[in-house]
Amino acid sequence: MDFEEWKYFLAGPSGSIEIPQNPTKWLGDLEWQEIYKQIYGGDLLVNFKGLKDFFMANFDDFIRIYDSLEPEKEPLPGDWEN
Repeated sequence: MDFEEWKYFLAGPSGSIEIPQNPTKWLGDLEWQEIYKQIYGGDLLVNFKGLKDFFMANFDDFIRIYDSLEPEKEPLPGDWEN
């Protein structure tokens, strides 16, 4: 984990983030806002570049992780597991 990732891990996203309309049917609006903030902020890190666009195009692929009792053990969709 590099310094920027560590800083993000400790503090989370910062600044003003424009939240798009919730495209999912499985997230409430408050959950959507918080998840989008994390995805948006993560997308600014080198190792997570492109995650926001991938998530927005494939959000239903993430429902399995969201619903899991052990989400940390679920593989990530697409090439993100690598």
